[in-house]
Amino acid sequence: MQAVSVNDLSLFADPDPRGPCGAKVQQPDLGGGAGTGIQSPSLQGAEFVVPLEESVARAYLSALIADTRAGCASHTSLTNNGTQQSVELLHVVGLPDLADQQTATVLGITNQGQRFEGAEVVLRKGGTIAFVVVFGVTAPSDSIIVAIAQKAADRLTG
Repeated sequence: MQAVSVNDLSLFADPDPRGPCGAKVQQPDLGGGAGTGIQSPSLQGAEFVVPLEESVARAYLSALIADTRAGCASHTSLTNNGTQQSVELLHVVGLPDLADQQTATVLGITNQGQRFEGAEVVLRKGGTIAFVVVFGVTAPSDSIIVAIAQKAADRLTG
């Protein structure tokens, strides 16, 4: 994996932010943070580190964690181009103690007959959030997801 400019990727704001099991989650504004693209032959994604008021950061992570339950039913959400996609929580990734709050999941996503997998890692230290998402035909292994989370946690402490 290599870091690339987020301007080199086709990124968009999520029009229908939800937790891993489908609860609507108020996503904080990522505009005040710094972003880096992530790219490899089989994956694409991004990391954003965003300073927020600690209460906002805590509420966001708490909502995500509350909606992370192994075995929950799949749900649908709206995409940036107006289609419905089906999202399934494939599994929760166990992380070592890296931050004040943290969550990591692997999701299966089907949109217009195309299926792909994604990993999402969200960490909070104080009022700063690191939000990392990578997608590909298959998600990276849990060990790679943990390594991604560790790198993101390192950036939260400077």
